[in-house]
Amino acid sequence: MTKYFLNRMIRRKLWWISIGGGCTISVLYFIFDVWMPGGLFDDTVYTKWIECFSASEMQTLFFMAIPFLAAMAMADIYFVDKESGYLNVLFSKVDAKRYFRNLYCLNFCAGGLCLLMPLLVNLYLCFLVCPNRAPDLIVEGTNVVNYLGDDTLFPQLYYEHPFAHVCIYLLLGFIASGIFASIALALSFFVKNRFLVWISSFLINYVFISLSVAMTGNSQFALLSVCIMHGGAVTLQTVTIAIVSWIVVSLILYLIGVKRSEKC
Repeated sequence: MTKYFLNRMIRRKLWWISIGGGCTISVLYFIFDVWMPGGLFDDTVYTKWIECFSASEMQTLFFMAIPFLAAMAMADIYFVDKESGYLNVLFSKVDAKRYFRNLYCLNFCAGGLCLLMPLLVNLYLCFLVCPNRAPDLIVEGTNVVNYLGDDTLFPQLYYEHPFAHVCIYLLLGFIASGIFASIALALSFFVKNRFLVWISSFLINYVFISLSVAMTGNSQFALLSVCIMHGGAVTLQTVTIAIVSWIVVSLILYLIGVKRSEKC
C-alpha cells in the first residue's frame, strides 16, 4: 500500500504544482531580496535565506501559501476516491485500516516536502552568493538575535553552529507543513467540496493566528511561528507544545473521520 500511494504522489500533477509553486516563490525571494539589492558579501547565508530575519513581502507570501500548497499536494485523495467510487474497489482488495494508515503517513510526507524542497532550493541559491560564515553580533547588527534571548530556538547554536541550527528549522518546517496537510486530510471526511479541502488548513491557520493575537498578543503556538526562525518568544517548550498539540488534533480528527467512513 505504501508503494501504491508513493506512485500516486509521484504521478500526481497537483503535488508537482505545489512543489513548483513554493520553489518559484523562494527563487523570486532570492532574486529580489538577496541577489538584486547587491552587497552580496555583506551578509552571511544565515541572515539572508528565506526562513531567517527578513521583512520581505515574498517571504510573507511564501509562508502564507504553505498551508494551501501542503493541502493541495495530496490531502484530497480520500475525497477523490470516495466521490469517484474507487474507494469501494480498493477496499475489496486491501484492508481499509491499511489504506487509511498509509494515506495518513504519505500525505504527511507529501505536505512536508512542499515546504522542505523550496527551503532547500532557496538555501542553495543563498550559498552561491553569500559567505558561509557564522553570524556575528557586531557585524550583522540588527539582523541577528539576542544571544541569550528567545528570538529563535537555540540562539547559542545559531552563533556557534549555524548550519546545525538551519537543519533544525528545516526539520521543523517539514513537520509543520506535514501537519497542515494532515489537518486538510482529516477535514476531507467532513466537507463536500474539493476546494474546501485545499483551503481548510489555510483558513484554520488564519483564524487561529487572528484569535491568538487578539487574545494573547502573540501567535507563538501557531505552526508558522514554529517553522520561521524569528517567531519571537520562541522556546523549546512552546515549540514542543505547538507541534504535539496540532499533531494530536489532526490525528483525532482523522480517526473520527475514519470511523465515520467505516459506518457509511
